[in-house]
Amino acid sequence: MRSRVIIFCLLFLATGLYARTLQKDTASIECVYEYCFLRDTSSRMSEDGRLISGDSLHIRRDTMLLQIGAGASRYYGYETFLQDSLAEAFLKLTGTRMKNDRFSDAVFMIYKDRRSSQVITTDNILLSPFIVTEQTPDFKWILQDEWKEFAGYRVRRAECSFRGRDYVAWFAPEIPVSDGPWKFSGLPGLIVEVYDVPCEYRYSLIGLRNVVREIGIPDENYMETDLKTYYRTLKRAIENPPLYVEATFSGPVYWKDTEGNPIDPAITKQTLKYEFQEIIK
Repeated sequence: MRSRVIIFCLLFLATGLYARTLQKDTASIECVYEYCFLRDTSSRMSEDGRLISGDSLHIRRDTMLLQIGAGASRYYGYETFLQDSLAEAFLKLTGTRMKNDRFSDAVFMIYKDRRSSQVITTDNILLSPFIVTEQTPDFKWILQDEWKEFAGYRVRRAECSFRGRDYVAWFAPEIPVSDGPWKFSGLPGLIVEVYDVPCEYRYSLIGLRNVVREIGIPDENYMETDLKTYYRTLKRAIENPPLYVEATFSGPVYWKDTEGNPIDPAITKQTLKYEFQEIIK
């Protein structure tokens, strides 16, 4: 299949804008996680992230960063962290800001604000910045009398059911922070490993360091929405980007392949072969 080149002619993004000044915090711990998920559930993944059956290309692997402060934490992609660090170093060195090729500063990010008992998720869906605010979830963890060694820590097993999935988590009581990757929290120690059953989503701690770093949410004119609408929008954008963009933005949208031939948005639909981590009907 020929790769596609997308050319946008964008005018003004319409309604539902959201802007708020959030209280920032200072992180003292940074946790690096390997994040794996199955993009096609016809394949199977083991609890330690190995391919059991199917195509290894069906397992997507990313590196994520959890920054934990006294009153809040921030979870987002390690690549975004590196880009931001490079931009900060460039600003200090030259006194000028690096050019930002993104349409907005919004990125996928989960900000847990323990002071307001809120979890705030931001995302950039095909150039549209979204924000979802919810009360901190109660995972109703059930502690198990089962222990193992993980990266030099003695960790304990916990289980829960949350928004359509059953989870197994391992947490380290000797790291006394009640936090973890993604939205997970609420255990008496840092969550170092967590996966759903039958292991379509998995998080595993691969690094831990002490820092002093300010954390917060990028200022942006987010479109405020709820979880159900967010996932419905994300599904539409993944399954048919051309039609999503045409429905979202004013003005013409041109789609061409690498040879300059027009692409008909009506024939670009694809079907997701997995479910999102939160199964919300």
